[in-house]
Amino acid sequence: MKKVVLLNPWCPAVRNPRTLRMEMVRKALEHDFEVSILCCTSKAVRTLDEGEPVRSSLFNWPLVRLWKVFQYCVNTVAFPDAYFFHSLRLLVKLWNVAKHENVCVISFSPPFSTHLAACVFRKYHPASFWIADVGDLYHKNPTSVLLPVFRPMQRIFQINLLGKADRLVFNSKGIQERMIQENKLDKKKCKLIYNGSSVDFSGLDSIKETSIRFLYAGSTYARLREGLWEMEILSEILIILQDRGFEAKIRLAGRQCEKLIDQYAQEKKVQMIHHSNRDKLISLYRHADFLICFSNGDYPGLPSKLCEYRASGLPIICFAEGPLEAALDYLSDYEPWFPFISGKTRLEDLLEFIMAHRSKGILANHEEDQMIGQQWRELLFNSSKNGNTFLKV
Repeated sequence: MKKVVLLNPWCPAVRNPRTLRMEMVRKALEHDFEVSILCCTSKAVRTLDEGEPVRSSLFNWPLVRLWKVFQYCVNTVAFPDAYFFHSLRLLVKLWNVAKHENVCVISFSPPFSTHLAACVFRKYHPASFWIADVGDLYHKNPTSVLLPVFRPMQRIFQINLLGKADRLVFNSKGIQERMIQENKLDKKKCKLIYNGSSVDFSGLDSIKETSIRFLYAGSTYARLREGLWEMEILSEILIILQDRGFEAKIRLAGRQCEKLIDQYAQEKKVQMIHHSNRDKLISLYRHADFLICFSNGDYPGLPSKLCEYRASGLPIICFAEGPLEAALDYLSDYEPWFPFISGKTRLEDLLEFIMAHRSKGILANHEEDQMIGQQWRELLFNSSKNGNTFLKV
């Protein structure tokens, strides 16, 4: 049986989009391949009780603030990124685990330096096969704090690294198109495979309450997805619903940016929750009537939770700053959903959608997840190098 190694600094115990994607790939391939995960950090995540804002009680301590400033300063000069030394550790592990084998290495980013470990291994092991799974922009990423002087080096590093991969996988059509255009990549080497859902909704039903419950599952980020104007719209909706005799509340589950916390942490009808395990997340979905997707602006990537949203079957309200956002295209064949485009959509239309679908509940649909697993299996079975099928068992 052929060996497949999945590569990323974060270990599966840490729930983030990269580890969840690696876990889905592992499950899709484990029946046909010997799959192992190489990682090097499993930083503990603190559990917060329901209703507690996602801001550490230590945040105001001078030492904690000093540490955050130090981290920020390091990130401004860390090239290619702050995880470079983690990637070196991954390279050493990979060399020891697979040095004598005809192995397929799948490197997952971010961090982008993970691909460097796979690239170096591939160079000195010509019989190996390397698939680079690109989950985010590297050059021109709006959340990056790297000093502008490093940006030309970022672009050169990105072009040279991605061009050496045997195959490239993207989880967003927008990121794939941007990467192909900016890096002059071979389209035949590129494949689009969405993230899929980390939650199995099969057999689950919604827990009904008298109130109307809105859930945003995911993080918000300064300069990318702050969620501020979307929360203003939802706050207006809550006031109108209250005037009509309906109780309503909003739950924000995940790590939220400081601006959002400052503005809404004290609001009685807004709960900020850090879900640290799968059971907690499932409970949040079961207690939700509507799922909220905040706008990504002109960023080409998809919010990582959208695949999970689709699998739940719950009604989705998708906010967008313009009609060309990636999420709108991704949800175009989903029902029921409502696109709220800034400056164009009326509150009355959103209210009509809410009243029409407030009792729908969970209706599990994992067809996309099954298709994603099949795409990964086909990719490895059909990938070729030097004209020959590489990984066919």
